[in-house]
Amino acid sequence: MLSNLGVEDHELYRWQLDALVSWLRCGRRGVIEAVTGSGKTDVAIAAAADALRRRRFVLVVVPSRVLMEQWHGRLTAALPESRIGRLGDSGTDSPATCDVLVATRHSAAAAKPVPPDGAGGLLIADECHGLGGRTLRRAMLPQYEERLGLTATLERSDDGVAELLLPYFGGICHRYGFEQAIDDGVCAPPRVAFVGVELSAGERAEYTETEQRLVNARVHLRAVNGMPLNRSAMSCACRLPRGESGPSGRPCSASCCSPWRTR
Repeated sequence: MLSNLGVEDHELYRWQLDALVSWLRCGRRGVIEAVTGSGKTDVAIAAAADALRRRRFVLVVVPSRVLMEQWHGRLTAALPESRIGRLGDSGTDSPATCDVLVATRHSAAAAKPVPPDGAGGLLIADECHGLGGRTLRRAMLPQYEERLGLTATLERSDDGVAELLLPYFGGICHRYGFEQAIDDGVCAPPRVAFVGVELSAGERAEYTETEQRLVNARVHLRAVNGMPLNRSAMSCACRLPRGESGPSGRPCSASCCSPWRTR
């Protein structure tokens, strides 16, 4: 399978090869959730190269103009025979003028750059968890039958993950966590240092007030029927507006809270 992609073992880490294979087995759809700095972009570039060999158009949707330039540079270096365009800021390229188009979320949502006539397409979404908003969701174009989402944390404070992102991308096809990345030598182990700082009288008062609010919130959450008491779940609990789900709202929709999510 990898030979068909033109991918050699020495070009990618083992986890990247595994992620690519998982994505292929899922019908070239899915989200790769991997820790920051592990090399998700390299997996996406390999997927883009595969699409281009099959004469598919590639749209890369990114959060910002800075990332648009970074992706454009990486793609230009990795795919020297392909035309790499930009859409956003001063970039005005279109699918008709390039093989790969790197677009900001807002530009993709507004312009809706669909594949040229007669060609299928691959949509790659960097930091795909940010596409669940009311406006940016328009960048998830249905005309692209192949879809790859990249994220370090597939979580939102609303229902965008379950109701929009996972249905569009086809679920999570591969996960790669920080602990595994450290064991593999992909990411360096963290070094944590605690540094004391002096607070002004105003800062100290604000700190004390915030601390008390957190204590009060924790007491309130412990009183909610069905709320788990483990620390990780408590730390990510959040509430909807009162009018939507009663006086206590409802638990967070994040993946870490999924065993006790109520719908």
